[in-house]
Amino acid sequence: MQKTLVREVCGAYQAQELTLLERALHVPELHAIMLLVTDAALEVCDHPDMVGRRDALLRVLVRQPITEDTLHAIVRHWDNFEDEGDTFSADFLAAGRAALMVHDVAQRLHPVISLTSDTPGAAGNAVHLLIQGAFRLLRASELLLTGDPSRAYVEEQVRAAERHTAEAGTFLERLHAPTSPRHPTEAPPIHVYRTLLLSEDGTYPGLVTRIDEVGISMTWYKWGFGGETFVEWMTLAQAVKRLLTPADCQKRFGGLPKDYHL
Repeated sequence: MQKTLVREVCGAYQAQELTLLERALHVPELHAIMLLVTDAALEVCDHPDMVGRRDALLRVLVRQPITEDTLHAIVRHWDNFEDEGDTFSADFLAAGRAALMVHDVAQRLHPVISLTSDTPGAAGNAVHLLIQGAFRLLRASELLLTGDPSRAYVEEQVRAAERHTAEAGTFLERLHAPTSPRHPTEAPPIHVYRTLLLSEDGTYPGLVTRIDEVGISMTWYKWGFGGETFVEWMTLAQAVKRLLTPADCQKRFGGLPKDYHL
């Protein structure tokens, strides 16, 4: 088990050389994992002070560059302590394999959130929100698979996914609405430093300065382009209702923000 863990986390060379193997096992991260493996072995034996160590081990392992080989090696070690018919190791292996894959998919998906932030039109905005929702659900799934004790955080991820999905639905409605000259199906794209918005009372302009999984960050120019500014967050659905063209901004407010990019 030790060789398998060191090989996957540190490399094959460290696992083959006995001296290097011993040194690697004293690396804080690996040392902590080995302690949790030992604690979980005691949990197999129903030690009252070791309840939950298996899940704690799994939460640490999913963030390491390991494969199923490490999981199988740990399970073989626990077989020495497990009674016949006990599912402790089998449950760990099933949850671990799923958690590793969910974590990997979430890590690969996260950069796509930024990539889709500039995708134009109602379809692009819907995709951006749906991917954010999918990422949140993957995070919640990983937390549940690894027995994370923070129920509030799991529920927060699920609620965020529901909000993103609901907002995506508003763009999908526009996308599939009947076409007409007055009501085009495609909503204008929203871009950082290239999209202008009008305040709710129509008295001052704003500039989109950030788009992320939370929503849109706006810099508002309530006291003119040379005065003080303030920042406000809003959803994509709110933003598309208050779009302001560069021409209208120049006409109504005598210019454009200095950070506006043509």
